[in-house]
Amino acid sequence: MRSRSAITIAAGLGFAVLLSGCQFSAKVGNIDTSTSAAARPAVPKADVEQRTADGLRPQADGDPVSVSCPADLPMEVGATIDCVVTRADKRYALKLTVTQATPPTDAHWSSELGELLGPPS
Repeated sequence: MRSRSAITIAAGLGFAVLLSGCQFSAKVGNIDTSTSAAARPAVPKADVEQRTADGLRPQADGDPVSVSCPADLPMEVGATIDCVVTRADKRYALKLTVTQATPPTDAHWSSELGELLGPPS
């Protein structure tokens, strides 16, 4: 008979394996880049968080999943952003990387699950 902690660890590892390599995409409305010559198109932070969480949710065995990112995701192949995914009272580092971009409206990104950060604060 397995102990409860072994089952929890196995479930957590299963979630970690499923999260790595997930693909996400967004089609956003017109982005105003006229405010600055240096401004680059980006997927808004709220869209990145929502679409990534929606994509991860089916792999979380019905547990609620939330994603928190510090900023918008640049629409540039290779651009990365370090986020945090929360599931079942555990937080994990989550690195998002843009795999395809057609500025100013289309972006695709993948995820790579990092270390366990601990319980939500």
